[in-house]
Amino acid sequence: MSMLKGKTVLIVDDSKIIRKALRQTFERLGLTVAGEAINGVEALSFLNANKVDLVSLDIIMPEMDGVECYQEILKAEFP
Repeated sequence: MSMLKGKTVLIVDDSKIIRKALRQTFERLGLTVAGEAINGVEALSFLNANKVDLVSLDIIMPEMDGVECYQEILKAEFP
């Protein structure tokens, strides 16, 4: 767990309850939650403006699902 301490994460999920649970879990593990998004479109916008170490993606979301978002992240070659 120490290797996660201080890392930043973006939570992407359309469920507010799941985002809250993930936030609590990540913070307990020592991660800093840099932001939250409700779909892949919001996630890509966030990633264009902010650097994070990890992205937690839900698979099924409106507008752009997690698989599509992951493919876009790979294309953009975010650091």
